[in-house]
Amino acid sequence: MEINTEATDIEMLRKFVPFNELSENHLAGLINKSEVIHLPKGKVLFKRDQSCRQRYYLLEGEVSLCDAEFNNTKVFSETPESKNPIDNHTPHKVSAITTAPSSFVCVDNDYLDRALTWEQAGEYLVTDLIQLEAENAAQEPSPANDVDWMSNLLQAELFNQIPPSNIQRLFLDFQELVVEPGSNVIKEGEVGDRFYVISSGKAVVKRIGKSGHEEIITQLQEGDFFGEEALVAETTRNATVTMLSSGVLMYLDKAQFKSLLEAPIIQYLSVEQMSDLQDKYPSTKLLDVRLPLEFKNGHIDASVNMPLSKMRELIPQLSKEACYITTCEGGRRSELGAYLLSQAGFEAYVLSDQGN
Repeated sequence: MEINTEATDIEMLRKFVPFNELSENHLAGLINKSEVIHLPKGKVLFKRDQSCRQRYYLLEGEVSLCDAEFNNTKVFSETPESKNPIDNHTPHKVSAITTAPSSFVCVDNDYLDRALTWEQAGEYLVTDLIQLEAENAAQEPSPANDVDWMSNLLQAELFNQIPPSNIQRLFLDFQELVVEPGSNVIKEGEVGDRFYVISSGKAVVKRIGKSGHEEIITQLQEGDFFGEEALVAETTRNATVTMLSSGVLMYLDKAQFKSLLEAPIIQYLSVEQMSDLQDKYPSTKLLDVRLPLEFKNGHIDASVNMPLSKMRELIPQLSKEACYITTCEGGRRSELGAYLLSQAGFEAYVLSDQGN
């Protein structure tokens, strides 16, 4: 079946949950990971028991959802129900069939999960780290500058490869380096020993070309990072980075950088193991760390909503006598939530399979 498609835009995505909670930067990134598809009446969008890599939203038209007992539920565009994803279960619990010419917004589910994780993690961690740094330095923080470079760094593709639970430690280990215009931060051919992030200032990246002369590759600015390739690959620098202005760099040494790539030990529980734990310890609590609107649209019975971005504020209200199990659709937010709970001294687990 041939499907007509078109691009999405930020205003279109903002109509739906949870895009309305995402920053402009993350929404811009989702444009390349989403599209609009147009289907005529009577076409199947997805089938029951099918696992999809995409999340679907009804933009225009109507769709019928048929469950295992052949009960049909209709969803119409421009209604409160249409603001949420259509049957956001894996695998699907219903089949979705258009009952009129319809248009759907399709979004890469894995990429959206990453965006949601870093959006909420960034809010939690940046706030926490600014306060910690202020306490350590015994001076007033400069939140605007810190938020800019930290938030930009969290959105970088590199950080999709690093376990969320390592991010707080990583930021706390960063050291500051003041640099002047014209200084070479790294030189092509040298052995790499540091990973850098530009907190303020601008730099230029140059490389020796085939002609034997230096060629400008790109310019770097606040929030950009460099130096990781030589550390990961255990090789020499492949370019020279020179400051165009005075500035401040944040850096990690090689040992710190490499150790923080290793995932911490996080305890996982299956649904059956969770049930056993609840029988053994009745005080066990199930925490859903998704956004409130996601939670409202559907959640596991007896779970309590504690959004990741609010966890720092709510943790003091939790009982140390209870065990806590975090759960969410994509897994990344669950891991970070469990890590933060463990860090605060709680016994925490991640629910790995929800039977969706």
